[in-house]
Formats: sequence, structure tokens, C-alpha cells
Amino acid sequence: MKSSSLSMRLGLTVSLMGLAIVRSIMNLHQGQTEVSSLQGSFTLFRLVFPCPLTN
Repeated sequence: MKSSSLSMRLGLTVSLMGLAIVRSIMNLHQGQTEVSSLQGSFTLFRLVFPCPLTN
């Protein structure tokens, strides 16, 4: 295995771990995570936290 291939695999693993952490945090806050992507261009992550209404 080439070192660049290993780096890409490790990067993917770290990215997936990061996304799992984000998902856990959003679930704890009863929030939502939205992802949209344009292949070869960008990926957009939108985190939506609920805002309780107060009087």
C-alpha cells in the first residue's frame, strides 16, 4: 500500500469519526444535521440547533 493511499484512508477514518461526534452532539441538543455536496467542488454542512421560545 502506498503511503498516499494510507493517508487518504486515515483521513477518511478521521473524517467519519468527526461526523459521528457531530451527530452525537446534535442528537443531544435535538438538532439536525443537513449535508449537500457538489461532486468535485464542495460539501456544505448545515447544523440546525433548536431555539426554545421564551416569554
